[in-house]
Amino acid sequence: MDLVELSEAKLQGCSLSGSRLREADLSYADLTDADLTDCDLFQAILDGAKLAGADLSGAEVSGLNLTALAGFAGLKISDDQMFALLDAMGVSVRTRER
Repeated sequence: MDLVELSEAKLQGCSLSGSRLREADLSYADLTDADLTDCDLFQAILDGAKLAGADLSGAEVSGLNLTALAGFAGLKISDDQMFALLDAMGVSVRTRER
């Protein structure tokens, strides 16, 4: 589904697990509680999208800016995605040696 136009789509609770959504327009889409595990969201347009409760575990999320979303409370990600998401928001994460 590369380049698909789904702006303002109502996709609450849907499963798009494993889908290729490269450069897809998902602006202002409602993806609340959606299963987006292992999706390829490379350069997807998600401005104003609702991702509250959505599961993005294992998804390609580089470039996704959480501050551009309409909501992301309860968003599920895997620990290896944390650095890419924080980096896109301008946060520099430094790990401590223990």
